[in-house]
Amino acid sequence: MVASSLGAACDKGASSEPQAVRTDAAPATASAAVAASAPASAAPSTAPPPSPLPSGSSDPMMSIFDRLKREQASRAKVAPTADDVFAAFAKAGVKLKEQKQHLAAPIDALYCAGAKTEDDSLAMSVCEYRDVAAGTAGMETSKKTFAAVTTRTIWRNKATTLAIIQTTKTPASDATEKKLADTFAKL
Repeated sequence: MVASSLGAACDKGASSEPQAVRTDAAPATASAAVAASAPASAAPSTAPPPSPLPSGSSDPMMSIFDRLKREQASRAKVAPTADDVFAAFAKAGVKLKEQKQHLAAPIDALYCAGAKTEDDSLAMSVCEYRDVAAGTAGMETSKKTFAAVTTRTIWRNKATTLAIIQTTKTPASDATEKKLADTFAKL
């Protein structure tokens, strides 16, 4: 399976070339792939195995699904959580669809989830960071990363950020964006 933009989105500084994502039983690491492809007569390597990656690092051989699982498992005990934010939006009467997790690593978050308004006028992303300082830094990274998206606004509430893109800018979408931002600020 080839993911045209998923591979590039997985790691900071990755090339914009499409990346192949293996979904079969291929070796999980580069060293395992080399060992699996080595001739049977080749002498085993005496090099020590690679050290484990530090927490928060991205393994370039990890599938996108494994990355999402790792981010889901690494959620910090922050408030508000992405779940709290989406629940507050529903309570405020804003109907959302397509709520799902997306990669957090490109903006240095621990966990992110996105959704759209029912009328598709707004797309949003809620990201959780380990603490307020990381949330502030992540907000700046997000602003720089998506600077070309001129209809995108981002807010921070403690260690959580909310980014909203107006896909259709109208007085109604402006009002909904304000309602979402106000609701988020009160959490």
